[in-house]
Amino acid sequence: MILNNRELAAGAWIVIILLWVLSKAETKASLQGFLRVLLSRQILLGFLLIVTYVWGETLILSQIGLWDGSHVSKTLIWIFAVAAVSFVNVGQATNQVQFIKEIALRNFKISVILSFFVNFYTFPFLLEFFLVPFLVFIAGLQVVADGKDEYQPVKKMVDNVLAIFGLSLVTYAIYAIWTDFGHFAQVDTLRKWAVPIELSLLFIPLIYFFAVLFLYESLFIRLKFFVKDEIIYDFVRWRVLSKCRLSLTRLRLWSERLPGIEFASTKAVLASFEFRRLGERAPPPDGFRGRAWGSAPGPEMIRFTGPSDDDLTTYTLAESCSSPPLFGVPVASECYQFECGKLFGVSAFLDGSDAFDKVRYELQRLCGPATFANIPANLYKWNWEDRGIQIQLYFDASHQRATVNATCS
Repeated sequence: MILNNRELAAGAWIVIILLWVLSKAETKASLQGFLRVLLSRQILLGFLLIVTYVWGETLILSQIGLWDGSHVSKTLIWIFAVAAVSFVNVGQATNQVQFIKEIALRNFKISVILSFFVNFYTFPFLLEFFLVPFLVFIAGLQVVADGKDEYQPVKKMVDNVLAIFGLSLVTYAIYAIWTDFGHFAQVDTLRKWAVPIELSLLFIPLIYFFAVLFLYESLFIRLKFFVKDEIIYDFVRWRVLSKCRLSLTRLRLWSERLPGIEFASTKAVLASFEFRRLGERAPPPDGFRGRAWGSAPGPEMIRFTGPSDDDLTTYTLAESCSSPPLFGVPVASECYQFECGKLFGVSAFLDGSDAFDKVRYELQRLCGPATFANIPANLYKWNWEDRGIQIQLYFDASHQRATVNATCS
């Protein structure tokens, strides 16, 4: 294994920083805490599995002549720059198609390929020694400034500096290739350039496995808060495993449904696995309680309040008209809001926690997982922002009253 000047400079700085940290008494405690986290069972097992898997990749590639001992340094850099970062980000996975695309795009960005490409032509060691901390500092500024409006001028400056530096490296690499094309145009050069790409392609199945494992673990931890009975918990967990299997999409969808599932009902549990087509959202309702948005007050309604200065009025049903059930649940009372004579809101009031659970289950079944859920507050919302439509379900435990509000702004 032969290290180039850039790798030697980076290694030298790592040694310098470690020696400095170990020389300071106040930083030793922080270092010990960091090492305890780094050596925790989950992270250590994950890293050992990554190393073992990459070792298997190198064995496969070496058998077909695409990897040898001269690629060890490039492989180690790839483990920390790509594999470890992908492992840390597995919790962001939402569905298998999107996840695989994101992994592929992130691992094969032009900047990553170029970073390995320009390693073939490095600067003298002394220049590389000063360039390494400068680039780390600039990259750190970029991470801090990213996504914060107040730091956008700094981010713009940092992006320009990195762009100029990247262009300089590419220009230098092109010049070096032009002046020494015979050295560059070799099979070994192509093999070095292809190593990170080959490793990334073969690494996708493992990182996908990590994503599924992470989602299952977090889901089962959350499930404990909703299901206290061990027998029901084991049944639901087995059902999740048998229905979702290795599908990130189904796992995510069921996880989002979790707050709205009534686990005391076998029917509700089984129905929660009736997945719509992958990624499909329920369409927004055209109205509520059998009345279309924008419709005029019906003859069975009587005005309760208004009109206000904004021409807002509230209507209720006449005493001679009884409120029909909502999802089979008796409705204690209801009211309708109109603006300029057009319906934009409906409120229905139901009594008892059983009514709340039934309506929550039906809304979850018809509309999909709640867009917002505050479980301790018994508050759930379903939003269709593109249409300005919202359904809100709330339960007031002190008065044992459930309220359903549907609005179209």
